[in-house]
Amino acid sequence: MSSEAEIHFELQRHIQNAIDQHNQFNGMKFENSVPELNVNGGYADIVVFTERKEPFLVIEAKRPDSGDGNRNLDPYSPKVIEQAANYAFKIGAEYFATYNGRQLVLFQTFERGKNLLDRRSKAYEVKNIRKFASEFLKQLAALSQEEEKWEPKREKIIKRLKTFHKRLLNELKSSLKFKLDKNQGFQNRFVDWVEEQGWDIPENEAKERYTQQSAYLLMNKLLFYKILEDTSHDMPDLKLEELVKPDIRRKAFDKIIKKVDFEAVYEHEPIFDELHLTERAKIEVKEFLEELETYDLDKFKHDTIGHIYEEIIPPSERHALGQYYTPPTITELITKLTIKNPTDEILDPACGSGTFIINAYNRLKNLKKENYYPVTHQGILNQLYGIDINRFPAHLTALNLALQNLSTETREVNVEVEDFFNVQKSDGQVRIVHERASIRGSEETHQPKIPNKVDAVIGNPPYIRQEKIPDKERVREHLKDLGYEKFNERSDIYSYFFTHSFQFLKNGGRMGFITSDKWLTVGYGEDLQDFFLDNFKIKAIISFSKKVFEDPLVPTCITILEKSKDKTNSNIVKFLRIKEPMEINEIIDKIETTYESNILHEKQKYRLLTKKQKELRGTEKWNRFLFAPPIYWKLLNHEKITTLEEIAEVRRGITSGANKFFYLTEEEAEEWGIDSRFLTPLAKSIKQVDSVLFTKDDTDRLVIDLNDFVEEKFKDIDSSRIQGIELDEEKLPPKADLKEISSEEEYILHKLDEEGYENIFGYIVFSMWEKDWGRYNPPHKRPTCLQYRKQNKCWFNLGELRKPDIMFPAGCRKRLFACLNEGLVVDKRAYEINSSFREVLAGILNSSLIRFFRELHGRWNAGLNEMAVYETEDLPILDPRKIKKEEAKNIRNEILILSKKDRIKSKELDSVVLKPFDLNDINKKIYNYSKTLSKARREGTDVGELVSDLEDGIELEGAEIIGEDKSQKELGDF
Repeated sequence: MSSEAEIHFELQRHIQNAIDQHNQFNGMKFENSVPELNVNGGYADIVVFTERKEPFLVIEAKRPDSGDGNRNLDPYSPKVIEQAANYAFKIGAEYFATYNGRQLVLFQTFERGKNLLDRRSKAYEVKNIRKFASEFLKQLAALSQEEEKWEPKREKIIKRLKTFHKRLLNELKSSLKFKLDKNQGFQNRFVDWVEEQGWDIPENEAKERYTQQSAYLLMNKLLFYKILEDTSHDMPDLKLEELVKPDIRRKAFDKIIKKVDFEAVYEHEPIFDELHLTERAKIEVKEFLEELETYDLDKFKHDTIGHIYEEIIPPSERHALGQYYTPPTITELITKLTIKNPTDEILDPACGSGTFIINAYNRLKNLKKENYYPVTHQGILNQLYGIDINRFPAHLTALNLALQNLSTETREVNVEVEDFFNVQKSDGQVRIVHERASIRGSEETHQPKIPNKVDAVIGNPPYIRQEKIPDKERVREHLKDLGYEKFNERSDIYSYFFTHSFQFLKNGGRMGFITSDKWLTVGYGEDLQDFFLDNFKIKAIISFSKKVFEDPLVPTCITILEKSKDKTNSNIVKFLRIKEPMEINEIIDKIETTYESNILHEKQKYRLLTKKQKELRGTEKWNRFLFAPPIYWKLLNHEKITTLEEIAEVRRGITSGANKFFYLTEEEAEEWGIDSRFLTPLAKSIKQVDSVLFTKDDTDRLVIDLNDFVEEKFKDIDSSRIQGIELDEEKLPPKADLKEISSEEEYILHKLDEEGYENIFGYIVFSMWEKDWGRYNPPHKRPTCLQYRKQNKCWFNLGELRKPDIMFPAGCRKRLFACLNEGLVVDKRAYEINSSFREVLAGILNSSLIRFFRELHGRWNAGLNEMAVYETEDLPILDPRKIKKEEAKNIRNEILILSKKDRIKSKELDSVVLKPFDLNDINKKIYNYSKTLSKARREGTDVGELVSDLEDGIELEGAEIIGEDKSQKELGDF
């Protein structure tokens, strides 16, 4: 470890080099930097002088943490700051800084009426000292000229808390290790606690999370104690010695509960209250409390506590819990759209650090004032209920609620530490049996209640993918009561927050969640959409462009629902996309204004589309209502548009169930010597070609095709005549078990052998009984192959293999085109399309028109565009029956020209396919939109924003941009 002298001499050297290399910094010149300057018998580590030879900055450097427990290593230490400030005072330097090799904290020396720690400051993390020295001097000059801002007080405190938390965390790790090694009872409790969290993580990571939360909780209690003390509460003394041992610390906190009633903050933490403080931790806590004495805590804003969760807890830890930051604008918007009356009771089933509940508190407070209701702190708290599976955020929620009014006591905060899906009905009430975040002391047993019904459910449910949901059966249990047992099992967890929260909502009550927007487009979203349509009036679906917020959200949307027993057929759903920052009341006005159905408002700040709720039934991809460009709606309703199933048959390609057996390369088929009679060319993937024509020459893949042979042998024979026909066991592998095959299969194998097809015979029996081939799941035991046994007499007979007119990919990333098929069987990765309009249809399917429609109708999944068979059948397409013969001829000619080239793109093809629509500039629009949508899907960028950019200066098709002085115009039936 470097010595203290080495630390400050290295910094001084780089500062001096920066001064020597640069003539000035932001218009300011420095003369030099001096190490070890004598100041009244002491030595200031570094002093920087201006060109007038006036001392400007004093830096006091301490060596980095060496693990010896010396508190003075912390640049926030009051003693270190005081030492640097004294040198600055004595020589008249305008600024001073503390530095430990990794972090530098800059302070303004002279601020009248300010304690040292309460003065203007700015903290820097030093990663590259050479680059830092020059940039630091630039910032210093800018600060002195008021061209750079000091850190806001909230940010300064947050950074200070981060430092304390990190140092306390390291000490609690030592305490945890000691406790686990020496106390079997605690070890068992710790294991139980980890299991309760539902974490599937290594042991060391579980320990890290535990100590992280332990440090957070203790820090919050100490901070809140000083806040209460600073706001004239008659607080009992909290002595350092009382904080060292867990049992004594518990008694100290109980004294606080008894004295000032803040049990919501100082409750007993069963698992977190069991670690002792090391000697070094005692020093950290002692000086942290002393440091807090210097802050002006009576002006402390409660939102600082709220930001602890967002800013101190690493994003990776929050994301592991499925929790994400919610911008204040969104919480206020949701609470205003859902909480309508001063008497409303509100539930947040995944409350996190309390962002939504705090906003609900303020919403109720304002509603009570506006409607002349009595306003009391505890009265508002009695209307708020929160649940969180994790103790730390639940603790922050309780603390945040208490901070809403420090002038009065807080005896009840209804925040439960529990898994929301453990909250079930019992004896007519909804109960949870675990302790909550606001019980009175450690001895009291309590079975808290959450109301059976509330007026509003709000929040930001966790984002946990379906495969990561712990104990999914328990999570889905409530669906039985609702009659939705068949609800898609691939649903991510936020879907179940909607369905379970429904049970807590009064009729007429509102639900407002911000969630992933995947449900608008993916397959499982269809069940969630049906649930909404069955049980709610869907008030609004709201999405946001990335440029609306400073910190872009993960792809999200807000869903506002109103529980209704009606059929809700007449309800008008509003799909609102916010493109630029708007006032909250502006947004609410758009949601609560009555509009006719089928209206599209396209404006600079927002886009609003209205739709009758009953017309959403059977419309799977709701995302297109939020960002599909105006030309989409114009085309969708055009007289020459139909769906693919109206002019073609669509089927999935073959599913073999055992590709290793059924699919061979030409080389493998030759090695086995399989007769060509039993092989058919296979189109495994559209990636095999670069042309719109897929021929046998484009593939080296073959599929086993025994159907003609099987049908021929069974043509004039009944099952009784094949009984007693047995295979020659000498030709079978030693471990062959004829009980595993049917008599029909044994008969066909016998015939293959008898007629001299011993190679295909050997290939089949080898695949069944050689361990190295099928491992423990040989092909003849697989479900799909067993189904072939029922349908086609033999597990190794795929049945009649179709060779469709056109193959169309089921999923694609960038290369989206259809292929004319010449004599190939198509794998399940593509769809078989047969139509009497073969060439014309192929031309249409290869145009930008279909790429455009597919982006809006397909599912976006990890950069892929995927479509199920029924979605492909529903794909909008130019109707060949409704275009002129000359137009059809032109499309046919163009696709035939392309079939002779090794490329797909053709402006000429787009031109002839789009010409029948007779719309201005349609070629350019469709090409640009299809390209933009594809890019957004592949790169995960903001599709709505990209589409909006393309709409600049474009007239709406069938409607117009609505100005403030213009009436709304209908776009036509969607």
